[in-house]
Amino acid sequence: MTLTTKATGSRIISVLEQAWLAVRAQHPEVPDVVVITGAGSEGAWMTWGHFNASRWRRDGRATPEMFASGELLGLGGRRVMEVLLHEAAHALAAVRGIEDVTSSNRYHNRAFLRLASEMGLKGPRERDKTIGWSACVITDATADRYRDTIKMLDAEKLPYVDHPSVAAYRQWMAEKSTGEAPAAGDAPDDDQGGQGEGEEDAPEPLPRLPRTPKGIGGSGTGRNGTRIKVGCGCRSTWVTYAFWDCGGITCDACGEAFDEVGSTS
Repeated sequence: MTLTTKATGSRIISVLEQAWLAVRAQHPEVPDVVVITGAGSEGAWMTWGHFNASRWRRDGRATPEMFASGELLGLGGRRVMEVLLHEAAHALAAVRGIEDVTSSNRYHNRAFLRLASEMGLKGPRERDKTIGWSACVITDATADRYRDTIKMLDAEKLPYVDHPSVAAYRQWMAEKSTGEAPAAGDAPDDDQGGQGEGEEDAPEPLPRLPRTPKGIGGSGTGRNGTRIKVGCGCRSTWVTYAFWDCGGITCDACGEAFDEVGSTS
């Protein structure tokens, strides 16, 4: 008897490798990578993808790593390509010796924005004071250029890491179906953010849930806001109600459990 399975890690990696090869076919300067995947969520933060220029070694030489989160695989081919192109922009920065992130790799500066544009992404209308110009989205023209790869990713129906952020992000993307990136903060239109090193993307907050229409579900539950502010003994943060309702969060720094502080629409 021959046993077969479709839900294998090797299949996931193979499909992601094909998608990365499609990027390299359009942009030969983008390097070959070791593709890995796994859970990207940690507490109230999500790493959808990251690039590291020298984490692996092959034949005695440093080899880059490209990580795509298991949660990302539940969001469809277009979103997967968007993240891969984001990481490819970081890859170009590494190849060209350009510093594109600062502040412990969280703040994406204008150099990143230029590289992301070169990869076919569109930057946000304004920079965010914490993550800079990170919130770049794939354009329709770029998606059309990768239409065969996007179709392949969708047709594969890859297994994905089940997490409240997947459903939340699907709702968020549906609300932003115009293809425009949301305005990201109200900071002045300049580059700041301090100094940093490395190539990996730092985690970003989990996506905001769209507002629940009045009178639809959750009547009297206080769940009409999109996010909830929670705090521990040393800090506070915003998380989605979908994530908060899954269970408590304990702070790794102070060891205290987070408690509800407030909500926002």
